[in-house]
Amino acid sequence: MVIDINSINPNQPGGSRSRTVEAQQARQKIDSSTTEKHEAPIEKRGENVSFSGKAKNFQQIEASLKELPQVDSDKVAKIRAALEDGTYNVSAENVAQKMLNMEKHIL
Repeated sequence: MVIDINSINPNQPGGSRSRTVEAQQARQKIDSSTTEKHEAPIEKRGENVSFSGKAKNFQQIEASLKELPQVDSDKVAKIRAALEDGTYNVSAENVAQKMLNMEKHIL
């Protein structure tokens, strides 16, 4: 005698096992159709992009900045020579004022 409580018997047609197999087959069909859609070539659209005047100016400025050296070699050479000669003078007042200005910007 076979007792089927809420389709627990896996051997009975329409039972939980057959439902599971049917669900798996349905998922495989969906997965295969989704894969086929993703493998299809993407059609290119004829879209155009235009930049505002400010964006164009920004691009020009950015390009000109890339051409400049990151370090001002002439200024470094002058400071190095002044340090070696002992003629480089540091103004304590200027340093103190710049420190105060920096603190104002931070706070």
